[in-house]
Amino acid sequence: MQSVLPNQSNVIGLPLVRKLDGNPITSGIVNFYLVRLDTNKWFRGTDQSWQDNESIAGEGIHRADGHWYTDLPDVAWIANTRYTLYAKESENLHIPVGEEISCGAIPVVYGNIKKIYTVKDNVGNPIEGVDVWVTTDQAGDNVVASGVTDLQGEVEFWLDSGVYYIWSQKGGYSFTNPDTETVP
Repeated sequence: MQSVLPNQSNVIGLPLVRKLDGNPITSGIVNFYLVRLDTNKWFRGTDQSWQDNESIAGEGIHRADGHWYTDLPDVAWIANTRYTLYAKESENLHIPVGEEISCGAIPVVYGNIKKIYTVKDNVGNPIEGVDVWVTTDQAGDNVVASGVTDLQGEVEFWLDSGVYYIWSQKGGYSFTNPDTETVP
């Protein structure tokens, strides 16, 4: 299950493989589809509306080794809503794949201890503009804080003492999610 944040743009993705040989699909046209489970309506990316019939949410971008992603706008993500995400390769060469997405509510302040979290690339340079969120569970279902990294790759959270799971996402980057952090 993927987790996203409400009322902001979120990057979502799926791997695609060929029916014929099971090899990753690395080229072609891939479209993503997003269905709200509470209304059974599809998000249409071209006009950012909800439709009764299957509609394309966004065009896929190939990241690497058959992993495709798209960035859907803030209006697609409604707090406390569950979705089904699936993708199709235009020539129907893919093995059908889908995944559930959970969009939780995010409180403004969760605790009284200031925690600075820094995101860096594999060379050690800070990354600006990374969406970062904090959960109390390793599955990523209970989001308690979120933010976006600044020029120094830092984001500030207010948390209680305990163990937290920190998630990061930004197009063009790959992160190890979740990162386990302890707040003293």
